[in-house]
Amino acid sequence: MPPALPWSELAIGLKEEDADLLLETFKAFKISKSDQAQCTVCNDPSPHNMRKRILLCACHQCQLAMPYARCLWRGKRLQCGRHNVVDVFQTGTY
Repeated sequence: MPPALPWSELAIGLKEEDADLLLETFKAFKISKSDQAQCTVCNDPSPHNMRKRILLCACHQCQLAMPYARCLWRGKRLQCGRHNVVDVFQTGTY
C-alpha cells in the first residue's frame, strides 16, 4: 500500500456553494476519482455517507513545463451527504 499523502487543510466545514467558489479559484483540474465512504466531515453520530473526490492538475502551463511528468498538485473534496458540509484539502504545489 502506498504511503498516505500529507494533505493540508484549505477549508473545513464550508457550505457547498462556498466550496464551489473556492474550487473556482484553483487552476484547471479534473476529477480523477469519485466515490462514497463513511462520513468523517460532520459530527452527526448516525451512520451516513460522504462523497469523496480526488482532483488532479489539468493546467496547460504545468503540461508545458513538464511534458513527460505529472504535476505534483492534488486536491481532495469531501462532502457530507446528509448536511452538505464540505472539507477541501490539497497536497503538492503547482
